[in-house]
Amino acid sequence: LGIGRGDAVVKGGSVTVKVHSLGAQDATAARLELVSADGKVLSSAPVPALRAPKDLLPKTASVKLSIPGGKATGLRVRIVTAQPQITRLNDEVGL
Repeated sequence: LGIGRGDAVVKGGSVTVKVHSLGAQDATAARLELVSADGKVLSSAPVPALRAPKDLLPKTASVKLSIPGGKATGLRVRIVTAQPQITRLNDEVGL
């Protein structure tokens, strides 16, 4: 699973994140968290299991999180999964 800078869109009091399946194996269900600058989880939402893009077509899920207080400054979203990954460099993005 992975997210990038352009995958998180803040609108009003929420952020919608496009989560991509990037690996050669199907991705198990995971969780997306909205995290404050001090590391506190402000909200979370499930990410469904996603098939691997073996047919070379994108496999994505759109996940929406509420932003308590409506201000996205200093916040970040991160993917939390128990599935082993080659890299975690694309598991988190700042808003």
